[in-house]
Amino acid sequence: MKLRTQILLLLFFFGLTPLLIAAIINFPLLIGRLEGFYQQAYLQNLRADFSDLDQHLASRNTLARVIARLPEPGILLFNKDAEGAEDADIDKARVRYTEWLNRLLANEYDIIQISFVDKKGVPRFWLERDADSLLLLPTTKLPEEPPRAMLDEALRLPGPAVLLGPVRLNPDYHDDPRAFLNLQLVSPIHPGPGTMPVGAVVVTLDIGGIAAISPGTLWITPDGEYLPTAQNPRPDSNAFDDFPGLREKLTSSKVTLYEGPNGDIIWVPMFQIEGSGSIWAGRFVDPSPMARFKNELTLRVFGVVLLLAATVWLAASWLSRKVGRFSESLTRGVQHVLEGDESVEFSWQGSKELEQLSQDLSALARKHAQNNRELIEHARELEASNQYKSEFLANASHELKTPLNSILLLSKLVAENANPRGKEEQEQLAVIQAASQDLKRLIDSLLDLTRIEAGRMELVREEVELAPLLESLYRLLKPQFDAKGLELVLDLPEERPIIISDADKISQIVKNLLSNALKFTEQGRVVLALRHNAGDDAERLPLVISVSDTGIGIPADKQHRIFNEFTQADGTTHRRYGGSGLGLSISRSLAGLLGGYIRLSSQPGEGSCFSLYLPYLAGRQNMPREAHVHEHRFEEEKAPPPVEDALRGRQILLVGADVPTLLTLTTLLRDWGVLVQAADNLDEALEALHDEQGMDTLLVDTRHDPTLLPALNKALATYPPATRPRLIALSDPADIEANQAFAATLSAPPSAEALCAILKNP
Repeated sequence: MKLRTQILLLLFFFGLTPLLIAAIINFPLLIGRLEGFYQQAYLQNLRADFSDLDQHLASRNTLARVIARLPEPGILLFNKDAEGAEDADIDKARVRYTEWLNRLLANEYDIIQISFVDKKGVPRFWLERDADSLLLLPTTKLPEEPPRAMLDEALRLPGPAVLLGPVRLNPDYHDDPRAFLNLQLVSPIHPGPGTMPVGAVVVTLDIGGIAAISPGTLWITPDGEYLPTAQNPRPDSNAFDDFPGLREKLTSSKVTLYEGPNGDIIWVPMFQIEGSGSIWAGRFVDPSPMARFKNELTLRVFGVVLLLAATVWLAASWLSRKVGRFSESLTRGVQHVLEGDESVEFSWQGSKELEQLSQDLSALARKHAQNNRELIEHARELEASNQYKSEFLANASHELKTPLNSILLLSKLVAENANPRGKEEQEQLAVIQAASQDLKRLIDSLLDLTRIEAGRMELVREEVELAPLLESLYRLLKPQFDAKGLELVLDLPEERPIIISDADKISQIVKNLLSNALKFTEQGRVVLALRHNAGDDAERLPLVISVSDTGIGIPADKQHRIFNEFTQADGTTHRRYGGSGLGLSISRSLAGLLGGYIRLSSQPGEGSCFSLYLPYLAGRQNMPREAHVHEHRFEEEKAPPPVEDALRGRQILLVGADVPTLLTLTTLLRDWGVLVQAADNLDEALEALHDEQGMDTLLVDTRHDPTLLPALNKALATYPPATRPRLIALSDPADIEANQAFAATLSAPPSAEALCAILKNP
């Protein structure tokens, strides 16, 4: 992902995230507040409908005080002189009093009962409104007595006052629907100013009548029973059955909203009744205006969020483009500085810091360009000096080998002369012979070193059976170990692994390692072993040839030096054991040429172990998954058909071939005089084409990687037609037709005759 895109996304994310968080947190709160306001508005409307009830109770309060000031005469007479009062006079007075009350309360039908009680709460006279005539008439039915505590409290009131009692739910409201919800007003009766009360008047009001006429309101008891009003849909049913979950909502005794499938109802506790609980009033509310408002508000909020998001995106895009241009300018400038030797001028306008940065980078680029030119010139001088050194060593070595070979030959002839010589002469000839051999080995090492440094050391890939190779080295060097009194042990596995590598170079490395062990081991033994690699790089380097000894060992702080040219662990070993110090350096270079490396494990006084790690295919840096120890044996094949001289000297690159096919084709082509190289993938093939000039044919195995052939065809399209290598595909029979669009095709594995024919006839 480009830096510009990353900056854009980062700015957009940090610009939009606070906005989204604010919307997510505050939008539900806003909706909740609006719903609360909506419910509050319904509640205010509901309470406004019952504002008349408060005014009505105030007027009834006044009536109760009037009745208490003008009580019926009987109660005064009984409390004053009950024995001297005439019943006939009292009855007449009560009749006149009853008529007066009916005239006074002619239209006040909610007053359903008036009773006069003495100080002990005993009713002395009472009137009840008749259901037919609607008049207040005496009755034999005892009136509703006020609670004793309420009466005592009313008798303690100073002067004309009224005590409002609790709301009573008439248990017989089903039999008398006109009085299902009652409220009592109690006012004390004083005979005169400053006198003690002689009793009280109790006025019973039917407040359920007012509730019954409220439009669209449901009234229920604490048990969920409907009160007998015209609005109740089913008087015999229970509200808790009609509205599931309502019982739980009404336990809080607060205004609550019930949301049901048939509509929403707001429930308000209107009257606290005697005992416990409340009379609840419920009214249907229309949620559609609120729903429409919520939807509109949601659309507006999200519209604003989208608009702000677009604004943030545009701002972030503008800023990211500006930063991206700055980044691209900086990247191109730095690449130009790193890849070239010319200076780059950065000219950025803006803040003082940015201008100062451009000036500093320009100065740094000029300094780098100057240093780069100086380094290039110095490298050229070093390269020329190194080339002169290599040429001098090579020429000097060749010049030294000519007289040295003569010395070796003549000393050998003199030593073998039949003429008897003295013991001293024989020893001198032996010294000449040994010194000449040492000098020849040194010159050969110098020649190898110069070839490696000049890049002229070439690999000769062929099938190498490691076990026979090590056995031959064991037989060759064992006499030298026996002469020194050392045991040389050969440890080989039961398998007989075959690899494609350079046998001579493997032999040279192992010889150097064995010679090194022989030189630095005084007693004990040396073990030459072949084993499987069990380390992390076993897939890439499956085989290990190790040489371990019981010699002097190498300190850890000096182990890195022994692979340098003309260097040993320290000067004392050089003086004591001799040697040029080139063997391990050459061995390390040869191991790298083979695609492996040498690892050292050593402790002073405990010996050393040099391990040569080898790939299955020499020179391969990325081994295929099947690069492990193979025990494949080629079956004897018929002799290849005679080949015309046209194939001899051809250069062919095998690409993507599996191990059996690679071994078969390498052997076959080399028998025909063809120079063969191998590559595992596209990168290795392109590298081989770049490094090896004159490659005329690419033999591509498409069975394991079908994309290899189109990729190579595309890469070769950039080559001039005169130097473009030819593509030949090895395909499964089913894929031959598809691959013919890119190259000539053969069925894999190909027969010798078919391969020879397609190579001879392009």
